[in-house]
Amino acid sequence: MTDLSTCPKCDSEEFVATAFGLTRGRQIGITTGLVKKVTPSVYVCCDCGYLEMWVDSKEDLQEIRNYYLDKPAVSKETVKI
Repeated sequence: MTDLSTCPKCDSEEFVATAFGLTRGRQIGITTGLVKKVTPSVYVCCDCGYLEMWVDSKEDLQEIRNYYLDKPAVSKETVKI
């Protein structure tokens, strides 16, 4: 559904695209800081129920990249359990 024309599972043209998340009262998001998060767009087929989540914005993708990939990896030796 990334081309926004048909469902990849059933070829339906009836789907909903929303950026409001999947749960009532709470948005699904990808944490990119202490209080920051990126909310993916959710695409739902109205015929078969198939859904996909995508981060549509290049700026949001860069924010995710900066937060997760630009941090030094934490080794098992530095984590105390």
